[in-house]
Amino acid sequence: MSSLRAHTRTITDLNWHRMDPHLLATCSIDTFVHIWDTREPRKPVSSLSSIAGASQVKWNKLNQNMLASGHDCDIRVWDSRKTSQPIQFISAHLSKIQGLDWSPNHERHLVTSSNDCTVKFFDISNPRKAENFINTLSPVWRARYTPFGEGVVTVVAPQLRRGENPLLLWAVQDVTAPVHTFVGHSDMVLEFEWRLSGPGEHQLVTWARDHSLRIWRVDQHLQRMCGEEVGLGESTDSEFTSEAVTLGPVESEGEGEAGRVLALLGEDQDTPNMSGENEDVRSDSARQGTQFITAFY
Repeated sequence: MSSLRAHTRTITDLNWHRMDPHLLATCSIDTFVHIWDTREPRKPVSSLSSIAGASQVKWNKLNQNMLASGHDCDIRVWDSRKTSQPIQFISAHLSKIQGLDWSPNHERHLVTSSNDCTVKFFDISNPRKAENFINTLSPVWRARYTPFGEGVVTVVAPQLRRGENPLLLWAVQDVTAPVHTFVGHSDMVLEFEWRLSGPGEHQLVTWARDHSLRIWRVDQHLQRMCGEEVGLGESTDSEFTSEAVTLGPVESEGEGEAGRVLALLGEDQDTPNMSGENEDVRSDSARQGTQFITAFY
């Protein structure tokens, strides 16, 4: 066990390298993105500096030297071998970026989500204009590519935290309407990840403020709707099976992950902040103990 210490303010995101299990990147509102090698934990192997604090950092899934970071409304793309300045700058949104993900199929494609109620798709070769976009009625907390085909899953933060709390599955080639809605959580979804349960068997794992973790099995039909080439003889049943696992209670509002999510989205009690202001509004209790990363390896 080793502690990685360099950031001077709250760490907002971390991401492990897709190809080298010893490397990870961290970012902070202290304006730095640090790249770490867990075999040499005393200091970062390199540091990327910006004038604005970073909310997201992600390694490229196909290019081992490329990573991207989100700073307020903008994206910076970096080459880890040339850290003096970013290799690309994208003025992406009108409000704070909350989600960032690289395509698993195209080296130069990424998706972003923001408090401005949009999801945008970019080709970093042409950063001036988004290739496509999705408009929503609420701030978008996360947008991530699917591990199959050409799809994206999005999570919104419902206004006043009332009503449905679905995750939406979109086919990137046609984002006029989602191809499926994951309905089941009774409160805001805080996080989700994909897992492979078998050859061609993908599951979506979701965790929400309703104290439940749910596992959703994605069938072959919906994979095909997202452009995945699967056997034509497979079942076309478009239903999902979900298993809800009741865990311990989520920490009280303003503390822990739930409070962190709501604060990052600009919420003050029951009212979302739609003004686009980017100040750090997290509570003291959420800040405590978050200025270093403990790595186990």
